[in-house]
Amino acid sequence: MSVANSAFYGFHTPVKTLRNAIMRIGFNSVRNIAVGIAIMTVLHDENHRGTPDYERIFNHSVAVAFISSLLSKRTGYGITDEIVISGILHDMGLLILSRHFPERYMDVMNKFEEGKTLYDAEKEVFDFSHCEIGNWLASKWSLPDTVADTILYHHKPSQAAQNMVHIATVHVADFIVDNHVIRATAGDYSAPFDPSSLDLLGMSEKTLNDVVTEVKSGSLFNELFIV
Repeated sequence: MSVANSAFYGFHTPVKTLRNAIMRIGFNSVRNIAVGIAIMTVLHDENHRGTPDYERIFNHSVAVAFISSLLSKRTGYGITDEIVISGILHDMGLLILSRHFPERYMDVMNKFEEGKTLYDAEKEVFDFSHCEIGNWLASKWSLPDTVADTILYHHKPSQAAQNMVHIATVHVADFIVDNHVIRATAGDYSAPFDPSSLDLLGMSEKTLNDVVTEVKSGSLFNELFIV
C-alpha cells in the first residue's frame, strides 16, 4: 500500500485497502516488488541509525525498478521479473556495508562529503565497493546471474561480459532516478553516466531526454507495470 500511495504514481487519492493497492500496481508487480523488498528487509536493522539511510535507499531502489520496467517496455525487450528485482536490489551493497560496518562506513561518507566519489571512497576505506560486496552476497544467495551482474556493473555496464542489455537498462534507470527522482544517498551524489548503455538499448540522447521529461511531468507513470 505504501508503494501504491507513493508520489511516484502521481495519484492524489490514496488507496486504503490492499485490494485497491494491488489493482493500482498490478498483481505481477506486487509479486516482484514483494520478492525484492523481502530480500532488502533481511538487511534492514531498525536499531541502526547510521548511514546510508534505509528508507532513502528503499525509495530510490523501488523507483529504479519502476523506471527499469518502463525502459524495458519502451525499448521492446519486455518487462521481466528479473529486471524488477535487479532494480530493487542494485544498491543492496550499500545496506550490507552500512549494517555490518557502520563505523567504517562513516569514514566513507566523510570522504564522500569531502568531494570523493562514493565508489572511490568505498575502495579507499574497504578496498572494495558496494557493487562488489552486493554481487558477492547475491552469488552466495544464488540469485539469478542477471541480478548478480547488475549489482556488480550497474555503474559501469560497458565492463560487463554478459547480460549487458539488462544491466544497461538498470544503469539508465538509476541515472534518471538519481538526477530526477531520489538519490540513494542524502549527499549530492550522482554516479557517472556510461553512454554505451544507450547504444546497447538502441536509445538516442533525445529519447533519453524525452523519458526524463515524462518522468518529471508524471505522464510516464501511466504505463507502470501493465499486467
